[in-house]
Amino acid sequence: MTNLGVQLYSVREELATDYAGIIERLAAAGYTGVEPAGNYGASVESAVQLFQRLGLAVPSLHVPVLNAEGRSEVLGIAQELNAKYVVCAYIPPEEFATLAQVESYCARLNEANAEVQAAGLTLLYHNHWWEYENHDYGIPLEVMLNLLDPTIGIELDIYWAKVGGADPASALDALGSRLKLLHAKDGPATKDEPMLALGEGVMNYPSLLPHAAAAEWKIVELDRCATNMVEALEKSAAYMLKIMG
Repeated sequence: MTNLGVQLYSVREELATDYAGIIERLAAAGYTGVEPAGNYGASVESAVQLFQRLGLAVPSLHVPVLNAEGRSEVLGIAQELNAKYVVCAYIPPEEFATLAQVESYCARLNEANAEVQAAGLTLLYHNHWWEYENHDYGIPLEVMLNLLDPTIGIELDIYWAKVGGADPASALDALGSRLKLLHAKDGPATKDEPMLALGEGVMNYPSLLPHAAAAEWKIVELDRCATNMVEALEKSAAYMLKIMG
């Protein structure tokens, strides 16, 4: 089985009106896993049944793991979905202005990690572009890697890393075994312009995938798209399945 996933945030609007139908189309397109980031109107129980019927794995999910209140509930959901990873998907860009802020958030992630591990799960951090922007104290993600417990891995969004100024291949190589999952996007590699189906933008995935061998899953995510989102995800699946072999 090719470990190709799709982040369901991409189809958040479509799922709200036809959850089962959209998931069925994604499975038919060749995705073998889904990464939830909210329920979009479906109960955990119905989602589990749907994913099982379609043979879809749930390797990971995005959850508000930094919030101690409610953490046990979201970890329970991860267990129900039989996920391996829970992902802290967002820390606001203004929280990276100073080294003290980065240290504070890393301490909170380390605290959350203890509970995540106790639940039999693994915590990952997902970047945007601002973790790769240069500050007087350095590159935020590089600093974070030195402050976070080594059991905390990275779900690298390689598109956002490029937008932030990183060389994509070097960013992948720098993570080594801490790279657990890869988020794949395509487009013009700018902060605000719409994204494109993979293979239609500036990202050279045939040359990048060898650098991402440590990533157990390659997960497509398009935050926004000027064309039909489901069709863009279908095109992306065909492209990735071809180059992943």
